[in-house]
Amino acid sequence: MFSSQLLLPMEMSFSIVQEIGSGRTMEVRRSTGGLSMTVLVAYATMSGHTEELAEMIQERLEQADVTVVVKEAMDVEVSELREYELIVVGSFTWGDGDVPEEMDDLYGDLEDTDLSGLSFAVFGSGDSGYAHFAGAVDHLTDAIRQQNGTLVADSVKVDIDNDVDETEELIDAFTEQIRAAREDGRW
Repeated sequence: MFSSQLLLPMEMSFSIVQEIGSGRTMEVRRSTGGLSMTVLVAYATMSGHTEELAEMIQERLEQADVTVVVKEAMDVEVSELREYELIVVGSFTWGDGDVPEEMDDLYGDLEDTDLSGLSFAVFGSGDSGYAHFAGAVDHLTDAIRQQNGTLVADSVKVDIDNDVDETEELIDAFTEQIRAAREDGRW
């Protein structure tokens, strides 16, 4: 049987399967040293703080040659999660530790869906003045664990009163855990 592999520069982002006669095929695909990945960052925001965190995560992952799709949680269907190698979910917290309405549909889907074989990371913002600081992060993390999803990084909670340096340190550490998990083959 004929077999051939051709590696192309990273800038080329496609795969071709071509019949070359007598039922033989040749596949041509991009190689990125085993680190090619597509990540969904799904977030819910009210004041814009969690959206800023999502953008920071996107920026850091893209710097590591990761393809990142960013969507508001209300625009994400649970059926599309399997299209991504990693799903990063972020939310602000409503009231005293509740998942906000903007995250309700996705959160409910996560609670009701077998997430086996899917990899996740969770982040969020909250006010440390509340008894249950950034409780939506805990609810999302618990739902993912209960439905057999794999968490590849420690969940991160960012206080809305943090200064820029504190926030960047937390997001840097979070994205570094995500990258390390990929390099270790955990997703």
